[in-house]
Amino acid sequence: MSPIKGSFSDDKSLDPANIEAMCHETVRDSVEELKDEVAKRTPVDTSLLKNSWETTPTTKPYPNHYKAKVENETEYARVVEYGSAPHEIAAREGHALAFGGKVVDRVMHPGYEGAHMAARGAVHFEQSGAERIAKRNLRKYLR
Repeated sequence: MSPIKGSFSDDKSLDPANIEAMCHETVRDSVEELKDEVAKRTPVDTSLLKNSWETTPTTKPYPNHYKAKVENETEYARVVEYGSAPHEIAAREGHALAFGGKVVDRVMHPGYEGAHMAARGAVHFEQSGAERIAKRNLRKYLR
């Protein structure tokens, strides 16, 4: 990280409440941008998965540690992110599966490699957004 240039002699900028606000805002801004990066990389069929990314509020679980998360509670988000191994899909008792005009009681799913949208979004954010947001908020609060 390159140094921040400027004068930091103003006692107000070093006020603990000011530093606390800066840390909360930096985490909030970071997690919002991370959410956007992940959503950009989310495969779209119905847009439900892409539009279901949410952020948690910034918390401070212990001194000098701030935390927030990007989450997606969609039932299939985990499978789209990490993929799945080949597996059998069986119809429920008394039901059948229909594919391409054929009715069967079971099929072999070939598996899915996974889109890794959260992992890829995090890598992109780390390379392009994290330092920029930290610097911007440092300049804003330490003027």
